Amino acid sequence: MRSFKEFERELVAASVWRKTELTKLTRAFDLQYRISHQFDPVKSGCSAVVVQYLNTVGSDGDVPVSAMGKRTIYTLAYSHWEGYVKQAVRIYLRHLNHISMSESSNHPRLMRILTIRRLENHKEAAKNILEYSAQGMRDLREGFLFYGDDDYRVTLSDDEINRLSETHSNLNLVRLKELFKNLDLELPSFFQGINIEILRLMVKIRNGIAHGDPDFRDGELPEELEDGLPKTIEFVLDSFFEIQEVLIKKAETTFK
Repeated sequence: MRSFKEFERELVAASVWRKTELTKLTRAFDLQYRISHQFDPVKSGCSAVVVQYLNTVGSDGDVPVSAMGKRTIYTLAYSHWEGYVKQAVRIYLRHLNHISMSESSNHPRLMRILTIRRLENHKEAAKNILEYSAQGMRDLREGFLFYGDDDYRVTLSDDEINRLSETHSNLNLVRLKELFKNLDLELPSFFQGINIEILRLMVKIRNGIAHGDPDFRDGELPEELEDGLPKTIEFVLDSFFEIQEVLIKKAETTFK
């Protein structure tokens, strides 16, 4: 039995502990800042994100975090970004489970992907049936569809849920768009403008650190945005809400 309230509760709970850890992390490295939005004199009608550090070192206003601190924060910020997207999608798919044919109109691409994969799997499974008994054919059918009282329903296996939420440990904008497209989800406008560049560089910096690239061992990281660290943290925190909103909106029109 689906529970919309339980679905919402799980989505929020999945982000709360991540927000708490990122907040504790910035405090541990004494990264204190204030974010404000000001009118951009260069781009008409746009606002610019302005970062004010509350504990700057010297008069140049540099971010008061060591090279190790920056590497640590960037790495964990990315891990929570990818981790939440993957977890949130899995929560959605688990609650969506037992999709009826009447509900499939809200997920045409998802149903197409599932159908093609299952047909391919069942083609191989059928080859391995030693005897085409009635029971053998029933087992094949039940592996493909779950028959309800008044409608056919597709039951998602754990393996299918994991595959549909796979991020390949490299969740950039291209992979995010593909993931959302496959689940018939609308990509929020949040992932436009400066956030495209913040996401691109967060992934690049995280990969450089994770792969031991010597170019990413110092405090000055390649191509890093001005005030890139606090902007990355705020991007990740805001993305939790954006992802939640998309999934909740979709659930409201799909869950029955």
